[in-house]
Amino acid sequence: MLLFLLFLLAAGEAAAAAAATTLTATPAKLTQSDREITIRWSGLPDPDGLDYVGIYSPPTSSDRDFLGYLFLNGSATWRTGTGELTLPRLPNLRAPYQFRLFRWPAREYSYHHIDHDGNPLPHGRHRVAASGEVAFDSPSRPDQVHLSFADGVDEMRVMFVCGDGGRRVVRYGPAKEEGEGWKEVAAEVRTYEQKHMCDSPANSSVGWRDPGFVFDGLMKGLEPGRRYFYKVGSNSSGWSDTYSFISRDNEANETIAFLFGDMGTYIPYNTYVRTQDESLSTVKWILRDIQALGDKPAFISHIGDISYARGYAWVWDHFFNQIEPIAANTPYHVCIGNHEYDWPLQPWKPWWATGIYGTDGGGECGIPYSVKFRMPGNSFVPTGNGAPDTRNLYYSFDSGVVHFVYMSTETNFVQGSDQYNFIKADLEKVNRSRTPFIVFQGHRPMYTSSNEARDFAHRQQMLQNLEPLLVTYKVTLALWGHVHRYERFCPMKNFQCVNMSSSFVYPGAPVHLVIGMGGQDYQPFWQPRKDHPDVPVYPQPERSMYRGGEFGYTKLVATKEKLTLTYIGNHDGQVHDMVEIFSGQVSNNNGVPEVIDDTKLSTGMSTPLNLELERLSMLNPIMSSDRSSKKVCVVGAGMAGLAAARELRREGLDVTVLEQLAGVGGQWLYDAATDAGDPLGMAGVHSSVFASLRINGPRESIGFSDFPFRPTNDAGGDARRYPVHGELLRYIRDFCDAFGLMDAVRLNTTVTRVAMAPPRRDGSLRWAVRSKRHGEAETEEVFDAVVVAIGHYSQPRLPTIDGMDRWRRKQLHSHSYRVPDSFAGEVVVIVGCSVSGAELALELRRVAKEVHLSTKSTEETITSAMSKSVARYENLHLRPQVEHLREDGTVVFDDGSFVVADAVIYCTGYNYSFPFLDTNGKVTVDDNRVGPLYEHVFPPELAPSLSFVGIPGKVVLPVFIEVQARWVAQVLSGRRTLPSPEEMQRAVEEHTRGMEAAGLPKRWTHDMFLNLERCDDYGERICGFPRMEQWKKEIFVSSLSDMVDDIENFRDGYHDSDLVRDALRRHGWTPAEEDDDAHK
Repeated sequence: MLLFLLFLLAAGEAAAAAAATTLTATPAKLTQSDREITIRWSGLPDPDGLDYVGIYSPPTSSDRDFLGYLFLNGSATWRTGTGELTLPRLPNLRAPYQFRLFRWPAREYSYHHIDHDGNPLPHGRHRVAASGEVAFDSPSRPDQVHLSFADGVDEMRVMFVCGDGGRRVVRYGPAKEEGEGWKEVAAEVRTYEQKHMCDSPANSSVGWRDPGFVFDGLMKGLEPGRRYFYKVGSNSSGWSDTYSFISRDNEANETIAFLFGDMGTYIPYNTYVRTQDESLSTVKWILRDIQALGDKPAFISHIGDISYARGYAWVWDHFFNQIEPIAANTPYHVCIGNHEYDWPLQPWKPWWATGIYGTDGGGECGIPYSVKFRMPGNSFVPTGNGAPDTRNLYYSFDSGVVHFVYMSTETNFVQGSDQYNFIKADLEKVNRSRTPFIVFQGHRPMYTSSNEARDFAHRQQMLQNLEPLLVTYKVTLALWGHVHRYERFCPMKNFQCVNMSSSFVYPGAPVHLVIGMGGQDYQPFWQPRKDHPDVPVYPQPERSMYRGGEFGYTKLVATKEKLTLTYIGNHDGQVHDMVEIFSGQVSNNNGVPEVIDDTKLSTGMSTPLNLELERLSMLNPIMSSDRSSKKVCVVGAGMAGLAAARELRREGLDVTVLEQLAGVGGQWLYDAATDAGDPLGMAGVHSSVFASLRINGPRESIGFSDFPFRPTNDAGGDARRYPVHGELLRYIRDFCDAFGLMDAVRLNTTVTRVAMAPPRRDGSLRWAVRSKRHGEAETEEVFDAVVVAIGHYSQPRLPTIDGMDRWRRKQLHSHSYRVPDSFAGEVVVIVGCSVSGAELALELRRVAKEVHLSTKSTEETITSAMSKSVARYENLHLRPQVEHLREDGTVVFDDGSFVVADAVIYCTGYNYSFPFLDTNGKVTVDDNRVGPLYEHVFPPELAPSLSFVGIPGKVVLPVFIEVQARWVAQVLSGRRTLPSPEEMQRAVEEHTRGMEAAGLPKRWTHDMFLNLERCDDYGERICGFPRMEQWKKEIFVSSLSDMVDDIENFRDGYHDSDLVRDALRRHGWTPAEEDDDAHK
């Protein structure tokens, strides 16, 4: 009833205001040269600071579907109920504009409906006045004119937009006035429709606007280095202004280009997305520099994140209007960025990129970018939905003395892909006598000191797949965007500088620069953000020669002798940084790139973060030694402990395994009952397995190297490829039985203390291990070595949330979750959107009234699968981070929204914990960094007598722990040796420095990021372990991709069995039934 009364009150207020208020917009007709609109209102009673004018086009748009809005308080006289506002240079949207005045009562100001920066958006209610329509005098007149190079050196492409698809032409010639020497060529036309958009907001009524028709005309037969004049249009629908350009001259001894990324556009009103005011200055200063060139040819390079429309179609119109003064007279070249393309179902989405290829494209899936621009070459990928192909991905051209190459960081670039093959072939055939310099460009950076963890795996793939090409073919500059600042690195390969000056002869490695400072508004990554104190501040590594904190662009000037790149800042239009590279020794007499043998990179390079660590960790050759009968204590009889026991026994060592539970299996020993008095799981130790859990990797790729995880036909077994947890426990027990390990295991025995005992006479360390068997007295034994193999899923990691200690309703960690029954009909908040958080949310939504999944970043941590699930289920909601809990059951989120919940479940991971271990401070745990540990296994001061198996996360189990167990056993038996303690300590410190330089948090110290090649390298390096078969890798990676795409159903894909059979057949395996048929 109260809500109804409020509605009547608001409606009454709006009606009363509407009766007296007037709103006008003048002039009623706009021209290409005069696009400024003045909005006036009068008679608005009781004006309020939230009153606003909404901007609409077409006029048939609903009140909710505005383009943007202006608050009336922008007028000096708004408090009188009368005022005026000015909108400068609105673009021609090929439909009239209309303006509507609304009241926005403060009680309706809500953080449930927000713009890209988190500001509440108007809701389009309580309209009190509307203006007449404002239209362009010639809506079909050509607009948004821009040039680009074409495939032919004597060609120039011009593109423009009109309101209809009727015939349009390009007229061009060498004289300013149309006449003798002028030619005419018909323009091709393309467009796209709302149904072609891939996701919201691009395909919604809010984001979609008709893009008009995009025309493409090709001017041919141009003489090199000459000024031409042109115009576009038709006699019936009107002509553009006359523009001019200097044609390309590949024989010129000078090249000039203006290069930047991430510029965006200015919009003179508030809208849904962040706009880029600084882009105006970038265009202004580039226009100044172009005009100063006179008749010298130049071009512009914008390397990704072009308009930042992100699904709001009219932002593209603003962008093209803004760049027209430079792009209509100078070729404007682009490459694709995440904000043009990325969407949840994009065709190429490898497992290592699932965290970054998300929703940044706003549902456009590259279509506006592909239709509105046309670059040289013919690279494309299908969108997969019947829409126009995504184009302008990778291409190259010569301009004077420089060869320019563009790549797509958003589509497949790994070895064997079409793009990789293009880049390699293109670099191979560069004529270095004619073009001694090569400039390589792409959006996401290969190198940056803004080491955001989410981009780490992507950078690693670029380093592994592309850097060898850049070095082998002597690329001069590698330019990147994405990070919205300027940064210049030393000439570098594999993170190693080969020169530290700013002026040098090409030294055998490219100079990498980040040039994403074109206009997108974002705080420098080396300064703290007051509004985001959690954002890390990244130190400047030695390889970073210059970091600039202001917006701007770069200017390239090259002759055959020297290339100069300058960084020009927007606040003064002056040079702030410069690098000079002399071509001197780049080419031999034949113009063929020389091969510098000592600078070649292996295509299978190691992870750059710890190259030195990997060098130091190379083991000495296997040494012959008498097997000793050393006594070794293994703590834990889970997968890691049993793997260690087997390998130690194989080396002839005397093994004792101590396990506090009543059976082997560790984490997989399911117990249905947990301590009701300890819901957060902080006191007792028990399994983290919940009742319905199924493994998330296929059994073909999970299992010890010599003990396959085969399906069972036993009663109660689960023969599926992704079985329930009990099937994995059966496998672990079978492993224990098969290798006769049970006689070494003491069950129901809790280790209470492990400490150093008096050493042997030869100085070797020994360990006193105290343990207590259930119901018996504590005992102590001395061992020559201890292997800690207790895993890291027993000590819950809880967040720090204000009010947790006062919240009286149900709180538990996922560690203590078993079945959903007790949550029936309840409102549940799940904190954390890892795999466990997502799976619990999907299980609980079946019984709970509502499930709210809270995550730190709803854009960066949500997979496409989870996005689809949230959209599919009405009672499943995505929420930002929890800010605090109130005693009355209210859960308040960062954006100000809240729910009254019955339960909060923390899916926030686990802490490493070794409460029994006393090393006198030689091994510590700091934010999940256990250390120091050489290769995640040996503490340098205590090796080899103390070791840890199973510490690393994000690995393929159990093969990875088998690798570590084998290494430990071989070291303890004397068959392998370790580096000196000093060398091991230096290696650990180098690894730590690498992590810090990359901006990675401590808690990721032991993560292997599911990098199968890295895991293979690790095993091969430390103990000669065989590499995983390729078919297993393919199946594992495929399963990860399937999980990201459909977390609910990926385990039961109908095609899985066929995929496995096909993979095995490729490696020479024949199914038993086929083998039988062959012998019939």
